[in-house]
Amino acid sequence: MVLDLDETLVHYDMATKSFATRPFARNFLRNMAKHWEIVIFTAGLKDYADNILNDLDPNNYISRRFYRDSCKVVEGVYIKDLKIVN
Repeated sequence: MVLDLDETLVHYDMATKSFATRPFARNFLRNMAKHWEIVIFTAGLKDYADNILNDLDPNNYISRRFYRDSCKVVEGVYIKDLKIVN
């Protein structure tokens, strides 16, 4: 199962420079990990994403993480190409 980070699992507030976890996101990860390999693919930078994911997933339900450096840039837009996930 491939999930995006921002606006899917968390909401980042640029004004306060903080994030809010979506309700039941941790329960969702725990329950889905029983049936699926969970992969995060974000256009966010590694340091930003790891900071949030380490807090969100202390039990390591997420098995793989892909960041901005794994995206393709098309006309200035970051595109997540799922071919690299396999």
